[in-house]
Formats: sequence, C-alpha cells, structure tokens
Amino acid sequence: MPRWIQTLFAILLGIMIGLLYGWKIAPVEYVDLAPNALRTDYRAEYMLVVAEAYQHNPDPDFLLRQLALLGNAPPAQIIQENLDNGEYTPEEIEMLEELLRKIERWEPTLAGSSP
Repeated sequence: MPRWIQTLFAILLGIMIGLLYGWKIAPVEYVDLAPNALRTDYRAEYMLVVAEAYQHNPDPDFLLRQLALLGNAPPAQIIQENLDNGEYTPEEIEMLEELLRKIERWEPTLAGSSP
C-alpha cells in the first residue's frame, strides 16, 4: 500500500476517533452559565420570566439583580434591547413596557448615607 494512502487513512481514522470521543464519550457540558451567555431568544425568554416574577413580587432589588445577570448596561436599556430583539405576544409586550416604565421612574435611595 502506498505511503500517501496510509497517511490519508491515519488522518481519517484520527478524525473519526476524535469526533466519536467529542460527541459520544466526553461531550462538553455547560453548567451554571450566566444568563448573559444565552442565545438571544433564550435571553428574551429569561427577560419575560423576570418580568412575570416581578409582577407577582414587586421587589426592585430582586429585579435589578436579575437584570444585572443579563449584562452591564443600565436596566432600562437591557429591557429595551430585549423588547427590540424578542418575539413577544402583545400581552407580553405590554407587561415588559410596564416594567420599563417602572424602572425608568424608580430611583434607588441611599439608605444610611451621610454627608
């Protein structure tokens, strides 16, 4: 058997073994990823879940912590980006727009601050 055929066979065998190992034996598992690592459609779904949770428990600190997991931008900007990029029903859009209005009106107070 010619040497170039042996080399080609070895390369193909290596690729097949590598794919088998990577896909079946030890595939990559993502664990405990932050929501900002999600695809756009999953980020939009996460935003919707946060908005629904806020409707049931209107805690601004909880809301801001959850929105901070989506990125470093201001909360109002995060909500607006998700409104622009997500595929929502009219009811969901209304709920997110109401949340956006509440965030824009909300100003944190400095508890225990002194001059």
